[in-house]
Amino acid sequence: QIYSRSILWLKVALSNNDPRIITSYYVDCVRSQGCPRILRVDMGTENLTVSTVQPILRRFDSDHLAGGKSFIYGKSTIK
Repeated sequence: QIYSRSILWLKVALSNNDPRIITSYYVDCVRSQGCPRILRVDMGTENLTVSTVQPILRRFDSDHLAGGKSFIYGKSTIK
């Protein structure tokens, strides 16, 4: 499998930890670039809604990462 650490969007806002803002950025990205097969994020509170949205967007796909398998938590830093 190929994993990308590409920056998918870069926006400036008053908050970077508001789940509503982060989810709106994610949905905008999905609309313009398509939905990723799998999404990996850290356990920050800003990702709570995204963790619900991603499996919903992938619920009707038929690959092995569809639905709930399309989202994973991981560290936000690389050592």
